[in-house]
Amino acid sequence: MGVLQKLSVAAAFVTAGIFGTAATSPAAVVPVFTLDSNTITAGEKGVLHLHLDLGPSSNKDYDAQFAGGLLTLYSGNGAFTTFQLGGGRASRDFSYAFDYTAPGRYTPSFMLTGSFTQKRDEYVHLYDYAKTVLVRSNKCRTCVSYTTQLISVFGWKTFSESESFTLSGSLLLNADAIVTPLPAALPLYATGLGVIGLLAWRKRRRAARAAKDREIESGARSLI
Repeated sequence: MGVLQKLSVAAAFVTAGIFGTAATSPAAVVPVFTLDSNTITAGEKGVLHLHLDLGPSSNKDYDAQFAGGLLTLYSGNGAFTTFQLGGGRASRDFSYAFDYTAPGRYTPSFMLTGSFTQKRDEYVHLYDYAKTVLVRSNKCRTCVSYTTQLISVFGWKTFSESESFTLSGSLLLNADAIVTPLPAALPLYATGLGVIGLLAWRKRRRAARAAKDREIESGARSLI
């Protein structure tokens, strides 16, 4: 897949084959972990990005929003940084530039723990109330009595719930993806060698032409 790699999770469980460690995750939280460019150059910065999308856990849920958490980005060479996930909204973007001072094999990664809230509407039993009703006797057509009945009322009610999640992921950067920059003087040195070679070639060409001219002149004199 190359150095520009993309990592996403769209299942209820994060598999250990994709991530360094297995971690449970709601299907609602989908991370996309990427590297900024095609290569990391030794001595320069490599920018890591993590984009998070949050959706309802099921088709009955709605209005999902992040409620807080902590994100840690690891460079793979010992450095790391942390961000607060924050509350509200259903998407997040994080970026950080790490220094990679030497070529090598790096595995930048992230670890995220947090929670989110969402709503659900359920048709449930709301309350009961007592109702007094008139009851006629089956034996006496003119006899009546009163009785109290318990009436149950059902309706729609909105529930808010909170869920926690843990996510982790990594990118693998091969050794040949790390480019070591040339010393600043090396291109100038190569240019100098080229100029010296050109001057030497022109000098040899002039010497050969002069020798040929002398040979022609000597041959002309001998004919006279």
